[in-house]
Amino acid sequence: MGTRKKTIGHMPINSNLSIETTRKKALEIMQTGMIAYKLANFGWDVSEHYGDGFDLLCLQTQDGAQKIARIELKAIDLQSYLEKAKSFSQSISTNEIVAATHLVVSIFNEIEPKGHFVMSIQQAFNAIKNKETSKFKQFKDFSTFQETARKSSQKKILLKKGNKEKIIRLALDIGCTFKKFNEGKWELGIFKERWDNLLQ
Repeated sequence: MGTRKKTIGHMPINSNLSIETTRKKALEIMQTGMIAYKLANFGWDVSEHYGDGFDLLCLQTQDGAQKIARIELKAIDLQSYLEKAKSFSQSISTNEIVAATHLVVSIFNEIEPKGHFVMSIQQAFNAIKNKETSKFKQFKDFSTFQETARKSSQKKILLKKGNKEKIIRLALDIGCTFKKFNEGKWELGIFKERWDNLLQ
């Protein structure tokens, strides 16, 4: 018996949820392989990290000094959105804000890379804060924000089930409207292919 298909974006996909899970997992694997290969070509020793907070643990030695980058990966396939959708969405969790040092956001059009945006978590925070996002105005700098995120994350871990105490959501929203992205006005667009940021 055939499986009914529907269209998301310009691409027909199987309505079976397991297929969607396969696509998302394959996207993650594709991005991980591409970024690991790119970093290896830059002289980084790259390992996958299976814990929470970041995806790749990268080491590089220069002039006897060792640089460590804990990289969180985010992959976005523009074709996975409905044609009527106005924006794509993605966020950096409090755990990732605390554990990761760097962020690589890869934009794809199916399997075609449209760009890798490379930055430190601090650079991501500053870019988002500079667009006058109200919830970040209370933080004078990144270190204050990161410490607040650490406490929030720890509090969430210790919170017992049934406790209705409200915890402030401090995730960094890095989404963008398709219009802004196509016009080159995404706040994180300045970090496209900035692999040198991994040394900061």
